Amino acid sequence: MASISIAELTNGTVVNNIWEGTGIFDTLIEAVNKNIEIQYNLGRIKGTDYANAYIQGLQTTIQYSADFLLRQRELEVKLDIFIEEAKLARTNTSLSIAKTLAEVRKQYGFAATLNVDDTITIGADLQNGILDKELELKTKQIELSAADILLKTEQIDIMGLEMTLKSVQTEAEIEKQYGYDVTTDVNGNLVLGATTGNGILDKELELKAKQVEISTKEIELKTSQIGVMGLEASIKAAQGEAEIEKQYGYIVTRDIDGNLELGASSGNGALDRDIELKIKQAIQLDEEKETADKQQLILTQELAIKTYENLTLQVDTHNINLKQKDKLEEDIKVTTTQKVKLDKETALLGLDDVIKLSIEARDGTYVYTPKYTV
Repeated sequence: MASISIAELTNGTVVNNIWEGTGIFDTLIEAVNKNIEIQYNLGRIKGTDYANAYIQGLQTTIQYSADFLLRQRELEVKLDIFIEEAKLARTNTSLSIAKTLAEVRKQYGFAATLNVDDTITIGADLQNGILDKELELKTKQIELSAADILLKTEQIDIMGLEMTLKSVQTEAEIEKQYGYDVTTDVNGNLVLGATTGNGILDKELELKAKQVEISTKEIELKTSQIGVMGLEASIKAAQGEAEIEKQYGYIVTRDIDGNLELGASSGNGALDRDIELKIKQAIQLDEEKETADKQQLILTQELAIKTYENLTLQVDTHNINLKQKDKLEEDIKVTTTQKVKLDKETALLGLDDVIKLSIEARDGTYVYTPKYTV
């Protein structure tokens, strides 16, 4: 779009008190000034009217100059648009002509030339257009359809042979598989006759009957085995009853359903005797331990006596200083105290009040423990 410059509106300056310029305003204001001057010289404008006429003429000239410049630019823009539209129309026409030329050549297969006046001259048929190829393709498709029809005819004949073969196979299968005589009527349909009883299914049916018979025998055998298992269960129950009475020493009875019921302990079971034996063994071990403790105490007493004698001998036979003598006498006192204590323990062991079998010892769960009175 064309731009607007102020210089186009006015570029005038004052020369010798006269406004001179080449812009639109400059040209128009010069004409206005001349006309006002003429009217003034003729006496038609006087006094203040001259100034008012000039100001009004100046305002009008400025407005008209600007409007004139805008309309000029608007016309220029419209002219530019018209020129561009004409160019576009020319381009579209050229494209349309080129498209038509290409379509004539490619689509229809004719030789075609573009003349200087944008007209098209159609030449010879080159038979290489798209329509020519489509016509050739259609011809090939017709030939292919004829070959396909011939192939379908052959396939129908083959299917007839296959159907005949299937019929024969079905006839043979019915005779062998199901054991029926089969014949063919005048229309080629199979007719089922009487059973021969020699078909595969007949043999399978016969085999199933044998298997049912075997299964019946197996059921009878299982029933017999269940009876034997019941007898074995009774034997095991009796064995369990005897084991509880003999091993654990409990009286066993049976309820109305045959289940075992545990009664009171008889105290005569194998485990009862084992418990009694363990108690006796524990008492014997305690007695052996007491004897060993007494022997250890006697040995300790003898060692203390020997130590006491040695310390007394050292006091009597050696010259020692006062500190050593006090130490030895203190050791003698300690040893004497230990000797007295050991004598008391020996006396107590001699009067050992051991309760080896109390009333509680008669209980089968009792474990003997020695009791000492100090």
